[in-house]
Amino acid sequence: NHIARVNASMRFSSLHIWAYKKLHHEDVSQYPQYENIGNVVDALRDLLNALKVGEDLMPMDEWVPFSVSGILIRDYYEQLRNEDRELCIQLIDEKLAEALSEHYYPQIDDGVEYCVHALPQLILHGHKNTDAYWKILSNILFNKVPIGEYKRVCDYAIEAIHEGKLWMVVNEKMISLLNNYIAHFGTIDKIANLEDIEVLLELIPFDTSDSRLEDVVLQIVPFIGKTLSDERNKHYYRSNHMYGAYAQYVLNRSNEKIDGFIIPLLPFMQSHSELQYFLLSFTHAQDKLKKKDAFWRVWELLYPKIVSCSFGYSDEVITVYLLVHPWALYERTEWHSF
Repeated sequence: NHIARVNASMRFSSLHIWAYKKLHHEDVSQYPQYENIGNVVDALRDLLNALKVGEDLMPMDEWVPFSVSGILIRDYYEQLRNEDRELCIQLIDEKLAEALSEHYYPQIDDGVEYCVHALPQLILHGHKNTDAYWKILSNILFNKVPIGEYKRVCDYAIEAIHEGKLWMVVNEKMISLLNNYIAHFGTIDKIANLEDIEVLLELIPFDTSDSRLEDVVLQIVPFIGKTLSDERNKHYYRSNHMYGAYAQYVLNRSNEKIDGFIIPLLPFMQSHSELQYFLLSFTHAQDKLKKKDAFWRVWELLYPKIVSCSFGYSDEVITVYLLVHPWALYERTEWHSF
């Protein structure tokens, strides 16, 4: 009887794991029962009934309906029956209202991330609450509360925007969202917090050719310079993320434009640790992007500064620049960009 009760309490675990893997675009072939979306909806309704009557379930099962609903809307919007779609949207609205309340305390896998990832599909399908969904996306960008070492709540919105290709499909709406974010501070030069600048930079698609967005990044350059010169930077974890986003953006520029993003930073390269992280961000970005010409243009622009200050820089800076630091290429002896 005890084993039977335990098994009964865990019967929605596979649904939970399926949703988690779907969120992260992982393989779900080990759950063939959910290949038919009708079975997912049935399991969702079964779980809701079990929660309603107070069945003894796993502690996190109360969040699973929101997670499953988010995935169903994000990945299967048009395959859902109207009544099933409305059920999912109702649950998403409920969870997002909770996330925007002053009493919300984020926890890993509490369903909010899934629901935020559903927003692009609701927006692109012209749901009657589209304007409200834009406001929710905008508001979530200001929630920088970290969920342990996992993510911040604002990362949910940033990732959902790019995953949902909102910049490609509704570019002008995204320009408005970006401008609203900036207007919250007044102007870009009035943004004093590193994390606020990082979010702004991460919002912009790294491969954009929109001159308006390029102008925004150029306005961020002085802030990056200030961070590079800060020997006492206490927010190195966040500055690493900012450098990583900046590196991906710069490596997607043409060689003619790269100079404008690197040369203004040269006078600020004073902090050994910050410069080391800045250089590492470019090697790691290049590892993924494989923008060979752009990468070597950046390295060429940095060369005079590295040489002129070689006796003042730490060994770590020099070895990263020479690509022999163990963190630069993860101790590999071959690289696609050599």
